[in-house]
Amino acid sequence: MRSPREFFRRSRQEPPCLLDPRVYDATVRHHERVGSVDEVDYVAVFVTLRPAGRDVDVIARLGDIIAPVELPRFGEGTHWRVRLFEPAKLWVAMLAPEHDDVLRTGRDLGGVRWDAESWYWHEPRPGSPYTLTRDIGPHGVAS
Repeated sequence: MRSPREFFRRSRQEPPCLLDPRVYDATVRHHERVGSVDEVDYVAVFVTLRPAGRDVDVIARLGDIIAPVELPRFGEGTHWRVRLFEPAKLWVAMLAPEHDDVLRTGRDLGGVRWDAESWYWHEPRPGSPYTLTRDIGPHGVAS
């Protein structure tokens, strides 16, 4: 049996997920209270969208943790523009740069590189470093 250290060492050697430059139309499907990120519960937003090359819609979780004050804007059936991490273990989307006005309180990128990878900020911030070009490396790799 592998130790946790061996598991993460192996995972870190996998090629990085890329933030696909394509922007997709997404529809909010539902919200779900999620266990803690840095010991803080939050509400995850799930959307449906149809990625390029797929014949059916998929359900993706927003990697952006939306600030509670902004959640009313994300009602079921509302439409948003998103970008996807590919390839990933799970479908994870980030709000497109046109939504940089939305306040976020962190990120939950579990499934993008590792099973658990998240950050929580105590003060909400607009925008996302994953959709701002200055924070994406020369090959489109999210840092």
